[in-house]
Amino acid sequence: MPMLDLPDCRLHYRETGSGAPLLLLHGNFASQQWWAPQFADPPAGRRLIAPDLRGLGDSGRPGHGYDVPCAAADVLALLDALDIERCDVVGHSLGGVVALQLAILQPQRIRSLLLLTPAPADGIRLDHLGPLAWLGAERIARLIPTLTQHHATMDHLLPHALPGLREDAAQIAKLCEIALACDPAAIAGYTGALAGLRLLPALATLDQPVLVLAGALDPLVSPQSLEPTVAQLRHGALLIWSDCGHAPQLEQVQPFRTLLADWLADASAVLADIGLHGVVNPPPIVIEPPPPEQLLETTLPLTLPALQPAANELLQSAFEAAQQATQAGTAVSVAAVAAVETAVQAQAGLLQRPRSWLHLGD
Repeated sequence: MPMLDLPDCRLHYRETGSGAPLLLLHGNFASQQWWAPQFADPPAGRRLIAPDLRGLGDSGRPGHGYDVPCAAADVLALLDALDIERCDVVGHSLGGVVALQLAILQPQRIRSLLLLTPAPADGIRLDHLGPLAWLGAERIARLIPTLTQHHATMDHLLPHALPGLREDAAQIAKLCEIALACDPAAIAGYTGALAGLRLLPALATLDQPVLVLAGALDPLVSPQSLEPTVAQLRHGALLIWSDCGHAPQLEQVQPFRTLLADWLADASAVLADIGLHGVVNPPPIVIEPPPPEQLLETTLPLTLPALQPAANELLQSAFEAAQQATQAGTAVSVAAVAAVETAVQAQAGLLQRPRSWLHLGD
């Protein structure tokens, strides 16, 4: 198990093959194992390198640096250690924007970029996540690592995000275990970083060919959300696969293998065939979102355990404030009692709102 010792973290990576280097960067709550099909059948004449980003997979958990610039710096250190001066990069989800950051920081080292369902360069909108939108982006970012630590949650979310794997229970179970093994602090950090991305202005400086591959069935990153990213690229195109979700490399293994081989052979020809700046090929299937009641029935029971601590924290803070007010004198004790009553009502409301949606009762 090769490891690179960085000043503050050990970086695990996997490597196979020989020839021109191809760097593979995985997404959040994932690891280099999301590239297993590509390692099982590597492109001819290619040296594959796939690191585990810090806090994920078998890399170290330093408790900090869980952001896009630091992830890119780690990867550049790995390229230096392996004496790789120039490479092609394939990045998935979080790995897609890390790949963009690499090209922005050291464009001379990146030959081409193939980005699979990357987060939008102007930031992923967490507050658009269906019935949880009322929580707001900041609270959703805090909830996500908690949710990804529950087996039942991941068993539900992964088939939803990766519809091409819904019938592959063994694969879903493996991906679930990978997610559960990640550092929750890393998941939270990377999630917040993706929400705060502001890379659009810098994309206009890139001269490499860039292909953005989106899935029409992707519930996490819609093809429409990637249009501003592609429009900003000088040599970029958007390709939408109509029968794919968030992980083309796992859901459509053989079509992706063919696309990757064509891309590595002649990226400019692939862009010319697709058409530049957001032309879609093939046309996506229009998927009507499920009714809110169905989303609530499937997702909110899983979030209630995560919401309970927040409600309890709110109530505890109110009790502490009330105690301090009471100690200050009886003149303010009435106000203190009122504060506690307000907090109790707020706690009940925080939990009752999703309960009422689902008709769960008390």
